[in-house]
This record gives sequence, structure tokens and C-alpha cells, in this order.
Amino acid sequence: MNKVQSVSALNKAEPARAKGLAGAAVALGRDASLIWINPASPVGTDSLSLSVGGQQGMFGERSGQTVAAGPVEPGILTAGFVYYDTGSVDLQNPEGRTWQVIGQQDFLGALGFAMPFTNRASAGFSVKYLHSELAEKFVASSVDLDAGIQFQYTDSFKVGASLRNVGTGYKYKKEKTPPPSTVTAGMAMIFLPAATFGYSLSSQDIFLLVVDGEATASGEPLSLRGGVEYQTFGMLTLRGGARFSGEEGMRAYSAGIGILARFNTGENTLTGHLDYAIDLGNSLIGLPQMLNLTVEFGPPPALPAPAQPPETPADEDSVPAPEQPPAQAPESLAPEEPPSTTPAEAALPAESPSATPTEILPPAEPPSETPAGAAPAIRRDVMIPEPMPLPRPNIVPEESPAPGKQ
Repeated sequence: MNKVQSVSALNKAEPARAKGLAGAAVALGRDASLIWINPASPVGTDSLSLSVGGQQGMFGERSGQTVAAGPVEPGILTAGFVYYDTGSVDLQNPEGRTWQVIGQQDFLGALGFAMPFTNRASAGFSVKYLHSELAEKFVASSVDLDAGIQFQYTDSFKVGASLRNVGTGYKYKKEKTPPPSTVTAGMAMIFLPAATFGYSLSSQDIFLLVVDGEATASGEPLSLRGGVEYQTFGMLTLRGGARFSGEEGMRAYSAGIGILARFNTGENTLTGHLDYAIDLGNSLIGLPQMLNLTVEFGPPPALPAPAQPPETPADEDSVPAPEQPPAQAPESLAPEEPPSTTPAEAALPAESPSATPTEILPPAEPPSETPAGAAPAIRRDVMIPEPMPLPRPNIVPEESPAPGKQ
């Protein structure tokens, strides 16, 4: 049975990063451009991102794609668009007259959502609408669904699976074309070259190994794909991949390169990923190539928090002060500013080591205005820290006789 599926925008959407890995990207996350491979891939992105890409195919066909993603509670909302154009073809009528038309032109829109369920498991889905025109005369459309999951077993091992292009199919005139439904499962492993191999180009190097297997929705195997990715110096990525299949037309080797750059604009931190990939295929003529740019609009770097002044420890012999003064206390007992002192009072030490509990320290106001049994005039809500320590507040001990009766 021929396993080569119909070609449309449904199976032509693929970012450059995935193409550089021969399509093995179902377990890769924190990358919104990979929603065409696995709708759960955007989980982990914490800022608005925009990805645009274009591809030149082996037979001159062209495709372009755009993906926008942003965090919304409780996950990531994505929207994508794909354009696919096979180029012009020559038609001839029975009378021998020839003319050119666009062979096939597709427009695909997608809206998806992805979210984590635990700190290790995540899932996502997307609904897609395809509008296809054949020979500028026949029109067809379909609605399709993608769904995917990812699970992080350890910090360095992750698995993923996706079900793509499950839908109604499309019919140009009479014959209905089934959608290219596929099931994909794979894994990704991360190694630190310095620790694993004893050598690396820089201390930030990361080595990534990915393997995917793809089959039709009915269970017929399509391809086995594998790829490697080496990130070095925190900005350069080298990729390579291979795709093996029983169908000769699906076998291919690929290579790619990626460059990362960050720019701080004050209000945002822009992170740009520029990726290029080439699919070697079976011929050195018309090598498919793709270029992809992804920009993430992140928040600015966090500034260090200002140092907080230490809290003044409470004195052991002081009386705890209420949060608000009692209703019977006059307003003069809660001054907004420290009371003024006379030269005679200034000569007194702020704290006398020999003071006994029966001694009365200078009150904040004249004794005649302080009623007996009134609470101390201390308000923490108006105490403002100053560079120098505040003087010890004046406190009238409870066992002291009331002023005026001494």
C-alpha cells in the first residue's frame, strides 16, 4: 500500500529548528514555533513570542508560517497561520491551447491552548481550518484537530506524543481526500558535555539527542527520525538529523544552524532565535531550505530589592504600645514630630544606667496635660526610620504615681 499521504498545508508546516533535526521534535518544549509538531510545546514560555518563517521546497513550492503565543491563565494561548503555494503549472485543453495556473494554493489557520497539569506533565490542543484551491478552479476546506502531551521524567529526560490532522477531510469536486492524520511519539535527552564526555567548548555547552517515530492514524509506520543539537557559548547551535522510511521519497538527511541574541531595551528584554535548516533529500538539485526567526518579548532583568533598615529591638523594660491611641487620649499625646527639648533637658543623658523603676524620665508633654493612667504616647505607625537611631521614647512606669500627686 502506498503510504505517501496527500500534500497540503496540513503537513507542510514545520519550523526550521524541527527541520534541522529531520522533524524529530515531539518531545521538545518551551518553543511556541513547534505547535505544528506538538501543541503542548509552548508550555514553559513565560512571555509573548512571535515566530515567522519561510521555506523553498524541492520542486519550487513555497510555504510560509507565522506563530504568536502568549501566557494567559492557566496556560499558553497560541495562534498560527500557514501559506502553501506549489507554483505555476501548464495546462492544455483538447484543442492544444496551453495556459498557466497555480497548481495548489492553501491557507491554514490554527488556534490552540497548552497548559501544565503538574510540574512535569503538560498537554495542548489546536483547532485548524484549511482552505485549499486547486488549479484556480476547485475549492475545498476542512476542520482538523491536533492534540499532544509531554512528560518530564527527569531533569535530563523527556517524552512526548502527538496526534495530528484528525478531521473531516476535504473534497475538491467529487472525490474526497482524507486528512493526513499521523501519530508521533518520541523522546529527548540532554547531556552536559563537560560532565559526560569530559570536554566542551564552553562551560555553557548543552548536547541534545532526540528520536521520534511516526505512523498513520491507522497504525501503518511512516518514518523513524533522529537528530542531535549542540548549543555552545550560549548563542550558537549546530543541528543534524536523519529520517528513515520504507518509502524512498521520505528518506532524507538534514542540517541546521541557530543563533541566539538578547537585547535589553529597558522596558523589555528581546530574545531572538534565528534558525536555518536544509533538507538534503535524495538529490543535490533543489535542496529544500528554510529560515525561521522567533522573538520573545520578556520582562526586563529584575533589579535587586532595596535594603530594608533593621527593626529597632524592643526594650525589655518598656511597655508594649497599642497600634492606635485610645479614644480618651488627647491628640497632643501623639505628636507627629519629636518634642522639642530645653537646654536643661538636653543635658540629661538619653539613657541612665543607674535609673531605677521609680525614677520618672522627662515626659513628652508637660505633666499637667497627662491624665493619670493614660497610655504612653507611642505610635509605631508614625515612626519613620532615620539615618541615626531615634532616642529612647519617654515611658511613664505603671507603678509611678500620677503627675500632680507626687
